[in-house]
Amino acid sequence: MPGMDGLELLWRIRTLAPVIMVTANTDVPAARQTLKSGAFDYVTKPIDFDHLDRVIEAALAWGAPPTDDPTRGTT
Repeated sequence: MPGMDGLELLWRIRTLAPVIMVTANTDVPAARQTLKSGAFDYVTKPIDFDHLDRVIEAALAWGAPPTDDPTRGTT
């Protein structure tokens, strides 16, 4: 993505909906950082679509992510 990486995008959209990062990067420290930064889950390519379906179902059941915006509640 020109101008930003996946973690910056995650930071910008993480309060809007659960974010599932899909990447070819299998680096464990990168996955940990992604989850610590607010991603709901981290899925690597090649994609196991049965697993992705389960992750999406879990994210939808979880609902809106916590926010640090004081007008929308607390984390």
